[in-house]
Amino acid sequence: MNTITPFVASLLICAFAYSSAADTPQIRVSIQARDAQMVSALSHEFRNLDGVSVTDTQPALKIYVDDVPNIQLGVIRGASVTITTPDGRLIAHFVQTSLTLHQLAQEITIIVDGGLIEKMRRAAHPSSSP
Repeated sequence: MNTITPFVASLLICAFAYSSAADTPQIRVSIQARDAQMVSALSHEFRNLDGVSVTDTQPALKIYVDDVPNIQLGVIRGASVTITTPDGRLIAHFVQTSLTLHQLAQEITIIVDGGLIEKMRRAAHPSSSP
């Protein structure tokens, strides 16, 4: 009996995760940068978002990140971020700075998620209330 309860609980958790993932349409993003470490860090952060997959196949958003030269002797990392539609229309552009590559990737992801991806999620799941 002691082993059945954790097993059943894990099955319920997996079933819930599977059904909620199935209800969420995948928003595909493509990430490009000159720095392979930046691509890796951003890919990791975007994959942690619900309903987002990182792929070059039929993306809804293309995210281009270019390093901004460090002014303060390498203390601050900076990136120019350009987001376009698949056909190249500009959606957004911003510059972000941070102390580390990891923090920079997190901050870029938060900005894109809050500003664009969340709107795409809402459009895919319209509210039933008037």
